[in-house]
Amino acid sequence: MPTKLAPKEWKALTAEVAPVVERWINDHADVLTPKGQKFAERAVAKGNLAGDAGTRQLFEPVLLIATAAEPLDIDRLFEVCDRIPFTGNYLQWEYVRATFAAAYRIYRRAGDDANAAHPWLMLSYPENNEQRADPFATLPEVVRNRANGSALGHSTNYPRPATTVPALQHLLGAVREWTIMWAYGSSDLWTREKLDASLTEAISSASSFVAAR
Repeated sequence: MPTKLAPKEWKALTAEVAPVVERWINDHADVLTPKGQKFAERAVAKGNLAGDAGTRQLFEPVLLIATAAEPLDIDRLFEVCDRIPFTGNYLQWEYVRATFAAAYRIYRRAGDDANAAHPWLMLSYPENNEQRADPFATLPEVVRNRANGSALGHSTNYPRPATTVPALQHLLGAVREWTIMWAYGSSDLWTREKLDASLTEAISSASSFVAAR
């Protein structure tokens, strides 16, 4: 059953989660340009867990940094991500899912299967009735369709280059979905090689916000 929290409970949870996210972002501020750092600062200041827009805003810089730099300490965010419940609003949980997906991709690409295990089991947390389980355990066809790009929509038509915050957020919508698709195992149409190339292109297009590495 989806978890229901009162407004004051969401406020308290945000007060506990946001500082952890902020510290992680600040520790990787060198990944971002000054413009990117301002984007991250505003996201942390304005983001909250009470709805899908606020949750997306809080975790957008995480996804940007995770994709650009693939930091191996992303597991520092597991403790707080594990505490964010599924309320029945899938949009609210999508950037939490994307954070786990990014972590899974980072650790698999680094050959660290041990650290990849936890985010793998959290990828379909809402679909698996808020349980850690194989992502394909409950709704395998839905997961397979998503791995095949069913949720991409128009996100891949982001402006190139992405030089404004709305353009960056559009780009991050594509990054989010490609990352989730990668974590779900990709597909014949969207191989992991193709997804990696798409993510690389996206980060290149976000050069106004991401420092050259």
